[in-house]
This record gives sequence, structure tokens and C-alpha cells, in this order.
Amino acid sequence: MLSRGLTYYLAHPAGERKWVRVLEMEIEEQLGITLLNPFYDFPDNAENARVLDEGDIEGWKDIVKTRSEEIVLRDLRAIDSSNGILAFIGRKPS
Repeated sequence: MLSRGLTYYLAHPAGERKWVRVLEMEIEEQLGITLLNPFYDFPDNAENARVLDEGDIEGWKDIVKTRSEEIVLRDLRAIDSSNGILAFIGRKPS
């Protein structure tokens, strides 16, 4: 059960980020919780989200290749500091 006022890490596939973002906003408003979206809620990730949103697949591959360790460590710290994880498998799980 998600509890009002708490923070949850929002895990989801990169390819599902746009519809999950819309759903995230609805969930936060209706339940009074905070969801940490790794694609949009971390200031140092704005460039990654921009590259993905523009459909720059080669740019995304370059980011993953050069920054994957940094991204994973940041996400793990966010998970550790949150009250739990809310995960969406996706509409087209791979």
C-alpha cells in the first residue's frame, strides 16, 4: 500500500517514459505521494531525457556507454533514500 506523504522510486523502461510520466502526475496528485522518475526528476538527467525525447538513438547509446555507471549509482542512491519502489513493466515488455 502506498502511503500519503512518502517518496517512491518509479522504475520503468525508457521506451515507456512518456505515458508513465502522465500517469505519474495523476498518481502523485490523487495519492499525495512523491514518485522519483529517473528520466525527469533528477537535474543531472535533463540531457538524457532530451536525447530520448528527440529520438536520438545514437546519442542515447553514447550516454549509456559513457555514463552508465554514474546513472546506475545515482538511481541506487535514490532507491536507497526512498520509502519503496513502484515499478511498471511496460506495455511491451522485452
